[in-house]
Amino acid sequence: MFHLELLPTVNRILVDPAFLSSVALICQTVPKVFKSEPRLVRAVGDFGALAMVVCAKGIASENGGQFTYSSVQSLIVKRRWASGRRVRAIFEWLEWEETVTRPALYADRRTRPLSVVGWLQAGVQALAVAYIEAARPWRQIDNEKSYRHATTDTESVITKLYNLLTFAGEGVPFSVETRLFSGHAAGFPLLLDLIATCMAADWPVSGVFFSRKAHAASYNVSRAHITKIFAKAEEIGILARTERDMKVSPSPSLRGNVLRDLAYQFASIVWMLKC
Repeated sequence: MFHLELLPTVNRILVDPAFLSSVALICQTVPKVFKSEPRLVRAVGDFGALAMVVCAKGIASENGGQFTYSSVQSLIVKRRWASGRRVRAIFEWLEWEETVTRPALYADRRTRPLSVVGWLQAGVQALAVAYIEAARPWRQIDNEKSYRHATTDTESVITKLYNLLTFAGEGVPFSVETRLFSGHAAGFPLLLDLIATCMAADWPVSGVFFSRKAHAASYNVSRAHITKIFAKAEEIGILARTERDMKVSPSPSLRGNVLRDLAYQFASIVWMLKC
């Protein structure tokens, strides 16, 4: 299985002195991408939405830069990553935002070819670049080649992620902690913000100050939305909260499992760019 193939690389990454620097980098750059373009939270801010766009980009890479709504919907619904209703709502909104475009001379909206352009194209590429840079310590290439083929690398990562998700039927294994946060809009960058705050404070037992109001404003979501994510995490015992001083205390399992998830993500990038 894919995750077993990655395991030797994951174990090497976890003990490498460069690992925590790469974690700090990804915790800085991924949230920054979302904060610089708040519409990305709705477009790719949870796993279901991200899977839609990855599938659209992957299909387009095999068809001259174009995909169809029906081809994406059939894959997403079959895998139960999102309902047909949500797929339709997301793509209608992306068209309204003019970041998914289609020719006018087609009668059937489901089979009319579409293309990803504008801020969504730039945002997905920026996320891929963030991971490519974070995985740099474990890539056996020279810097000149890396920068010269940056665009090719980002498209390769997106296409291979699409292949893993849709054809191989598997991807990087995620812990319950990462799955919980990634299942909500802005959840994963919010988790990275929490990891970054804890790392900067050397993981204090008493927890870290984490302003729901400030983060809600950063990601253009409600404070109630963030409270809901944290309440679910607290319910299953992966963090604790104190309302009085607004502190959050991640459990040891959250720390260990999320860091391991990130090591798997870095190892996946190394594999994607090597194949």
